Amino acid sequence: MELWNEAREKTLEDLKVRDDTWFAANIDENMKNHWAWFHILEHSANHMGQIALVKNRLSK
Repeated sequence: MELWNEAREKTLEDLKVRDDTWFAANIDENMKNHWAWFHILEHSANHMGQIALVKNRLSK
């Protein structure tokens, strides 16, 4: 979890300097930054839910 928190902090710091123009910019001809980050966050939330599920099922 410490690695997750470190990555999250670094990501939040970096995203603070991004503006709408950056989010609207293309990564390549088929993808914009906004689309990519939406999917990154969606996958992250899904994996955190999976981790919580497994963690809660472990014997204490």
